Amino acid sequence: MKSSPITHRTLEQLEEELISFSERMNGWEYEYLVLIHEFDIRHGWKALHFNNCAEWLNFRCGISVATAREKVRVANALFNLPRCSEAFAAGKLSYSKARALTRVANCRTEPELLEFAVFATASQVEDHCRQLRNAQRKVSTQDANRAHKARYLSRSIHEDGSMTISIQLPRESADLVMKAIDIALALETKQEKEEFQHTDEEEASFFQKQADALVQVARGYLTGGADKKSSTADHYQVMVHVDETALKSADIDQGGKSDLPVESVRRIMCDASIVPISKDKNGDPLNVGRKHRVVSPPMKRALLGRD
Repeated sequence: MKSSPITHRTLEQLEEELISFSERMNGWEYEYLVLIHEFDIRHGWKALHFNNCAEWLNFRCGISVATAREKVRVANALFNLPRCSEAFAAGKLSYSKARALTRVANCRTEPELLEFAVFATASQVEDHCRQLRNAQRKVSTQDANRAHKARYLSRSIHEDGSMTISIQLPRESADLVMKAIDIALALETKQEKEEFQHTDEEEASFFQKQADALVQVARGYLTGGADKKSSTADHYQVMVHVDETALKSADIDQGGKSDLPVESVRRIMCDASIVPISKDKNGDPLNVGRKHRVVSPPMKRALLGRD
């Protein structure tokens, strides 16, 4: 006989127990990483003829290789971040937050980043740290090159007559594809609404509409879209937030942040027309009401920090 999942606890008691258990799990995760760190630096995996600690974790602990590599990286990085380690051990920091912090924190930036991370959500911490890392030209260029090399498109044909297309792209390229899909989707929406007013057919879901829009993009390319010579700026705009300091300095301590790796931003600026929108520290536009204009080549060079 199955027991009931409902107990006599109040919702407040359940909430307190969940939070308490989560904190204990964070502490256990930290202790697990401490063990990984020691096992790695003592080369415990080498005696068993593995190439590295991640391979040993994959074989002996059932962790995927990619996840294992990340755990080894975080475990070793935490050794140089005593404040983060202390907060992690006390359960105040989750593994997700610690993983993000170890990508950008150093002895100088650790206190401020930790103060932010403790009270922020895991998603906020990951976004904040990603933007800070993007502003570091050396490491973010490596990230951008790695993402570029990892791009792929594959297809699987199914017996029912359908096909699955899987694609992985650098974020800026993926945003470009999604922008094209959004435009095609907007053009098709009005026509679909008019058609459904005269039929009883069920309206397509958002995901189905996106698939239809992708087909429309391909159809447009095959009917002559590829021969258009006008600037892409005439057809769409993509908003990228990047601090001026991130374009001019590779030092994280300057406080620069960027939505994309700064080297990717530089490449985009070289190949595209630019409409700069200045914002204050609160994110409010400073040039509201001004007529936007495409940046001239000399100004573009200035924005890029080049002579």
